[in-house]
Parts: sequence; C-alpha cells; structure tokens
Amino acid sequence: MRLIRHWEARQDSRLRRACFCSDAPAMPDSNPGLIASAQASEKLGMEQIKLAREQSVVQNERQARMDELVGKIAGQQTQIAAENQALAKQQLDYYDTTFKPVERKLVSDAMNFNTEQEQARLAAEAGSAVAGSYDATKEGLRSEMLARGGNVADGKFLDTMSKVGLSQAADTAKAVTAARVQGRELGAAKLQDAASLGRNLSSNAATSYG
Repeated sequence: MRLIRHWEARQDSRLRRACFCSDAPAMPDSNPGLIASAQASEKLGMEQIKLAREQSVVQNERQARMDELVGKIAGQQTQIAAENQALAKQQLDYYDTTFKPVERKLVSDAMNFNTEQEQARLAAEAGSAVAGSYDATKEGLRSEMLARGGNVADGKFLDTMSKVGLSQAADTAKAVTAARVQGRELGAAKLQDAASLGRNLSSNAATSYG
C-alpha cells in the first residue's frame, strides 16, 4: 500500500513539472472576435484605398477627355466668330461703296423735298398742266369757229370762252392746292423713310459689332 502511494506521489510531481515546461501549448486568446473584426476592418480599408486609386485614375482620364473636347469646341467657336467678323466687314465695305451713296441721295432729296420752294414748284407744274390743257381747248374752239366761217369776236363765242376761262381758273386752283398738299405729304413721307433708314442702319451696326 505504501508503495502504491509513493508511486502516485511521484507521478503527480511529474505532471506538475510538465505543466511548466517551455513546450507547453499557448493559452487561448481571451477575445478572438475583436482580432477578427480588426483584421476585417484592415482588409476593408485596403480595398477602399485601392478603389479610390482606381476611381482617381478613371476621373483623371475622363477629365482629360473633357478638357480636349472643351478645347476643340472653344477653337471652333473662335473660328466661327472670326469668320462672322470677316463677313460683317465684307458686307460693311460693300454697303459703304454701293448703298451709302444711294442713301445719302435719298436723305438729301427728302430734306430738299419738304420745303416751301419744292411745294411752290409742284404747284406751278400743276397750274401749267391745267393751263396747257385749257389752252388746247380754247385753240380747238377758235379753230372750229373759224372753220365754220364764224367771228371769234362774236358775243356768244366770247361768252363761251369766258366760261372756259372761269372753269380753267377753278381747275387751276384745285390743282395747285392739291399739288401743295401732296407735296407736303410726300415730303413728310420721305423724311419718315429717311429717319427709318437711319434707325435701321444704327440697329444693324450695333448688331454686327455687338
């Protein structure tokens, strides 16, 4: 019995010494979930950095293409603006040499037409036209009277000629008055046209160089 107890004591002593040996297994970690979470976070962070770098490369390429496109558009717009300016200058030169002299004459005629002298000239022309018509009528009556062997000094003939003269005077007054009124209206219309022409020229010039 003593031998058995002695053997058990020796075995127990050996087991205790074995627990403190250097090749004993390591103690398990007290929080394995925390380590796994940290490792997962580190992996996710690395993936995000990689994704950000890839997106930066794509964005830079896209921006380069956009810059190239904007440069082409700007160049085209500059060329179009230069062509439009050249065309505007060509049209202005053509206007200066072709239409400006005509416009100056139109304005000058309008200014000269709307005057008392011009209205008097038109009235005189109207009176002369009426007088010419009645002179022809009177000469026809005389010729007819003489052809019939009549006397142009006859009272009846003179009365007829007097009535013709009165009619001539009335028609002359109407013609002269109408000519003056028409002259004033035509002069005002010419001035209005000249003023409108000037406004259009100013507007066109502002549009061409605006």
